[in-house]
Amino acid sequence: MIKKEYVIICIDQLSNENSFLFWKPESKGYTCDINKAGVWSEIPKDWKMRDIVIEKKKLLELFEPRTIVGNSMFQIMELTKKM
Repeated sequence: MIKKEYVIICIDQLSNENSFLFWKPESKGYTCDINKAGVWSEIPKDWKMRDIVIEKKKLLELFEPRTIVGNSMFQIMELTKKM
Protein backbone atom coordinates (compact mmCIF):
# COMPACT_ATOMS: atom_id res chain seq x y z
CA MET A 1 0.00 0.00 0.00
CA ILE A 2 1.29 3.44 -0.96
CA LYS A 3 1.65 5.81 1.97
CA LYS A 4 -0.15 9.12 1.43
CA GLU A 5 1.61 12.38 2.19
CA TYR A 6 -0.42 15.46 3.08
CA VAL A 7 0.54 19.13 3.17
CA ILE A 8 -1.48 21.91 4.79
CA ILE A 9 -2.15 25.20 3.03
CA CYS A 10 -2.64 28.02 5.50
CA ILE A 11 -5.58 30.28 4.76
CA ASP A 12 -5.12 32.55 7.82
CA GLN A 13 -1.71 33.86 6.78
CA LEU A 14 -1.33 35.55 3.42
CA SER A 15 1.85 35.59 1.38
CA ASN A 16 2.94 38.94 -0.03
CA GLU A 17 3.94 37.08 -3.18
CA ASN A 18 0.44 35.68 -3.89
CA SER A 19 1.72 32.16 -3.35
CA PHE A 20 0.46 29.36 -1.14
CA LEU A 21 1.73 29.29 2.43
CA PHE A 22 2.28 25.81 3.82
CA TRP A 23 2.64 24.69 7.40
CA LYS A 24 6.27 23.89 8.17
CA PRO A 25 7.28 20.56 9.77
CA GLU A 26 5.99 20.09 13.32
CA SER A 27 3.61 23.05 12.75
CA LYS A 28 6.48 25.50 13.39
CA GLY A 29 5.66 28.44 11.15
CA TYR A 30 4.96 28.77 7.46
CA THR A 31 6.82 28.55 4.17
CA CYS A 32 5.92 29.30 0.57
CA ASP A 33 8.41 26.64 -0.61
CA ILE A 34 6.65 23.29 -1.17
CA ASN A 35 10.02 21.55 -0.68
CA LYS A 36 10.25 22.93 2.88
CA ALA A 37 6.61 22.27 3.76
CA GLY A 38 5.73 19.83 6.49
CA VAL A 39 4.47 16.45 5.30
CA TRP A 40 2.00 14.39 7.32
CA SER A 41 0.97 10.76 6.83
CA GLU A 42 -2.43 11.59 8.31
CA ILE A 43 -4.38 14.75 9.05
CA PRO A 44 -2.81 16.28 12.19
CA LYS A 45 -4.93 16.78 15.28
CA ASP A 46 -4.07 20.50 15.50
CA TRP A 47 -5.33 21.14 11.96
CA LYS A 48 -7.58 24.18 11.71
CA MET A 49 -10.79 23.70 9.74
CA ARG A 50 -10.13 26.94 7.85
CA ASP A 51 -6.85 25.58 6.43
CA ILE A 52 -6.69 23.18 3.49
CA VAL A 53 -5.27 19.68 3.89
CA ILE A 54 -4.42 18.15 0.52
CA GLU A 55 -2.47 15.14 -0.63
CA LYS A 56 0.92 16.43 -1.85
CA LYS A 57 0.83 14.20 -4.93
CA LYS A 58 -2.59 15.55 -5.92
CA LEU A 59 -1.48 19.15 -5.38
CA LEU A 60 1.53 18.61 -7.65
CA GLU A 61 -0.73 17.05 -10.30
CA LEU A 62 -2.75 20.30 -10.38
CA PHE A 63 0.08 22.80 -9.91
CA GLU A 64 3.79 22.96 -10.60
CA PRO A 65 6.30 24.71 -8.34
CA ARG A 66 8.07 27.70 -9.86
CA THR A 67 10.77 29.76 -8.20
CA ILE A 68 10.01 33.47 -8.54
CA VAL A 69 12.83 34.73 -6.28
CA GLY A 70 15.72 32.65 -5.10
CA ASN A 71 19.25 32.58 -3.82
CA SER A 72 21.16 30.37 -1.41
CA MET A 73 19.50 31.83 1.71
CA PHE A 74 16.02 32.86 0.59
CA GLN A 75 13.57 31.41 -1.87
CA ILE A 76 10.02 32.29 -2.82
CA MET A 77 8.09 29.76 -4.84
CA GLU A 78 4.64 29.76 -6.28
CA LEU A 79 2.52 26.97 -7.57
CA THR A 80 1.32 27.66 -11.10
CA LYS A 81 -1.86 25.96 -12.30
CA LYS A 82 -1.17 23.35 -14.96
CA MET A 83 -3.24 23.66 -18.11
